Amino acid sequence: MAQRQLAAIMFTDIVGYTDVMQSDEDQAVQMRDRHRQVFEETHSQYDGEIIQYFGDGTLSIFASSLQAVRCAITIQQVLQQKPHVPLRIGIHSGDIIRRDHEIIGDSVNIASRIESLAEPGSILISRQLQSQIFNHRIPTKSLGQVDLKNVHQPVEILAIAVDGIKVPEHSQEVHGGSKVINRNSIAILPFVNMSSDENQEYFCDGITEEIINSLSHVDDLKVIARTSVFMFKNKNEDIRKIGKTLNVNSILEGSVRKAGNRLRITSQLVNAGDGSHFWSQKYDREMDDIFSIQDEISLAIVDALKIKLLGEERDKVLKVETQDVAAYDLYLKGQFEWYKRTGSSMLESIRLYEAALDKDPNYVLAKIGVASAYIALCDWGEIKCIEGLPKAKEILDDALGTHPNVAEVYAALAYYDICSWNFEDYYEHYQKSLSLNNKLPFIHHLDTVAHNVLGDFTRAVISSRQARRLDPLSLIFNFAYGHTRYISGKYEVAVDQFNYVLSLDPQFKPAALFGTFSLIQLERGHEALEMLTSILSFEHQSLISEVERCFQKDGISGLLNWIASGGIQFYGRPHNQDYHRAICYALLDQPDEMFVALRSLYDIRSFRLTGFRHNVIFAKYQDDARFQELSDGIGYPI
Repeated sequence: MAQRQLAAIMFTDIVGYTDVMQSDEDQAVQMRDRHRQVFEETHSQYDGEIIQYFGDGTLSIFASSLQAVRCAITIQQVLQQKPHVPLRIGIHSGDIIRRDHEIIGDSVNIASRIESLAEPGSILISRQLQSQIFNHRIPTKSLGQVDLKNVHQPVEILAIAVDGIKVPEHSQEVHGGSKVINRNSIAILPFVNMSSDENQEYFCDGITEEIINSLSHVDDLKVIARTSVFMFKNKNEDIRKIGKTLNVNSILEGSVRKAGNRLRITSQLVNAGDGSHFWSQKYDREMDDIFSIQDEISLAIVDALKIKLLGEERDKVLKVETQDVAAYDLYLKGQFEWYKRTGSSMLESIRLYEAALDKDPNYVLAKIGVASAYIALCDWGEIKCIEGLPKAKEILDDALGTHPNVAEVYAALAYYDICSWNFEDYYEHYQKSLSLNNKLPFIHHLDTVAHNVLGDFTRAVISSRQARRLDPLSLIFNFAYGHTRYISGKYEVAVDQFNYVLSLDPQFKPAALFGTFSLIQLERGHEALEMLTSILSFEHQSLISEVERCFQKDGISGLLNWIASGGIQFYGRPHNQDYHRAICYALLDQPDEMFVALRSLYDIRSFRLTGFRHNVIFAKYQDDARFQELSDGIGYPI
């Protein structure tokens, strides 16, 4: 007999479960079993009733909305510990019709739709349910009014904002026939240098980046990161096309004319849908007013997009880390060198950051710049980790002491942790950076790298997706996704991704190298040869005939031997080359040579070594004592 009752309805769903099932059935089963164990234990604790399991999801009800929310918080906190289960939860309260072990009604449909909007690690609830727990002071954040499929009126969605629980952005793109109303998203295009002095380009780039960084603190605004917008530098692309490519609905354009100490900065905010103008402004000021100009532009954008800033949020947008214009100018020059991403430019960036610190010893961004440059030089194999990382750590400890609440400090510490094999501290620094600013795409990229190292490829893919959503055209982030697929044995997907990276930049050597390795794994030798020679054609044409002869003589083995015996030098990163040699020797089934290469990486404490344990290419050697010795020496967390 059907009965009506009021209830809090909870839906849960494991994100990425189908992909995991296709790639690793055992891992998928373990993930589902852990989810169900935690689900049943918490429902018993909070008096919930489990109505149904369906594949990777669940449906349950509670007599108390408060108990439902507390149960959801406990589930997420437990499942975010290792072994991690990427779960999303949606809860709504309302009238249901119950027949035996089945429940139906509009409230059930709404709860299901709310769950579909959630991100892994988050809990979304309706305003109706939130009103019932309001007096219990569980923090929430409104994500705005949402049109839900088959629901006649918009529903306000809120995220539970307890420490450790992910809070999705207001601007997230949702699926399943639902959409957030009035999503705000913006791309700040590189400001054009209108000065007669071409050397002022660094200043224009710096202003662009500073506005991006300021606006990233606005909760209700999706801001595309620097790398992606700079793909359009010096290109006369249609605004509507740029908006579509970057998936934003507004674009800021600007120009800078600098003459002596005088500045003229123009900026205009454009609707990316139709090219119409929201707002435009011209600033004729002295150089000493640069910080005020940047603040005025940021606030004008927020006002034009009709976003309300709370006090703390406004303070973050307007926060300036130095008042010394000369230090700021040197810092911008350092950033300009950093983004050239060569060994010599990184060393030059360190010199400029240190010069900025001479002007303002408390300039935290310059400290982060010095430390990050040293870490990157180690990461890229330009210098030995045992030489560069101690310098970075000393500077970061100083930055942490003076600026304990700056997200970028913790992101740099997380980067240091990964490169120094310090996996335990990584999680603490990652979480702290995320809590201070979850819109830093680099911290999501670091989480991709960390979980590649630790063999949790599901988590790596999820973090990669978030990094690429914020910085969709980043070569490094897109390469990292391909590398995740490569080391997990998904070579077809890896080839497609590396080809995509090469479509963005045909000279991006890492994509060509690992695309070659992926094609070799697929026994597509002629395509591997073509990909390798295509990258050689830009700077090393003289090597093409040599590698072609090796392939004609010995096929894929000839190609691998050519790379391992010296051809790899075209890659240009001296202290990383043994990692690529080890891959070649593994594919050639030459374990002695492979372990010699891996051991050389161990001796210089190279970050590249850490990825070997869970790389399927090396898996067949895991019973070798040398494999275990290296694993023990690295100190992977248990």
